[in-house]
This record gives sequence, structure tokens and C-alpha cells, in this order.
Amino acid sequence: MDVSESILELQPVFEAIAHPRRRYLVYTLAEETEWSLDDLATKLAAWETDTAETNIATLARQELYTSLYHSHVPKLVDLDVIEFDDETEKMLDN
Repeated sequence: MDVSESILELQPVFEAIAHPRRRYLVYTLAEETEWSLDDLATKLAAWETDTAETNIATLARQELYTSLYHSHVPKLVDLDVIEFDDETEKMLDN
């Protein structure tokens, strides 16, 4: 069976959105193109727990921040979906 080249070109797209957190990051960046990692961690923790952002505990935000910083943001940067500035810890939509 031959696989169409157009399907293979979609592989990076599938990788980028394979995890719900990455899908939400891409969705959030479509609404507003610049976010700090800390703000995104708070927003994502609120979304995942269906809680107001003002009620997110520090530990929940920190866990999300760590997951984003070490896993999801590097994956999206490697796939050229977003840009991330290590110094300011801000990400931008590509």
C-alpha cells in the first residue's frame, strides 16, 4: 500500500496537536498571539480543572508550568508552531 505524500506532510501537524495541552496552547495563541508561560500555565490549569483562574492553587499552576516548559513548549518549538523566548519566558504564535 502506498501512502500519499500529502498524508506524510500532515505528520508534524498530528504530532503538534496529539496532546490536549498542546491543542489548547495552539488554540489560546490563536486568540492572543503573545503569552507568558506563567499566564498560560494558570489559564491551562483553570481550563483543565474547570475552575476560575483566580482560584488556581500555586501547586497546580507550578505542575502545569513544569509540564509546559519541559514537554509541550519544546515540542511545539521543534515543530515550528510557536516561538519561545527563554529569557522572557514568553511564547509567540508563528
